[in-house]
Amino acid sequence: MVYWDKDCKPKIQGGLGIYSVAAIQLAYNCSVIFRMYNGNSLLATWLKQFYISPWKPAPPNSSIFWRELCKAAANARNSFYFSLTPSSSISFFWDPWCNGHSIADLS
Repeated sequence: MVYWDKDCKPKIQGGLGIYSVAAIQLAYNCSVIFRMYNGNSLLATWLKQFYISPWKPAPPNSSIFWRELCKAAANARNSFYFSLTPSSSISFFWDPWCNGHSIADLS
């Protein structure tokens, strides 16, 4: 029997140092969000045009992938930092650019 809670602990604490699947998924989702704002890939462009922002509530017909990105964005909201420039491609209303809050949160 494998006890993942124990195995996913660091080696110093008696575990095997294996990352949990939830941690790997959160890291992947955060990297997709990072690339969405800092890259010019076809996926990043499509996600921004179709869904606008991962902090905007997901539409009911959205994919499981997008809903998971929205959950990751909500959980890691304070880990993202946005600097505003004239060429920023952020959503003024939904993205947390104002001291970690979005305009939607403040209104």
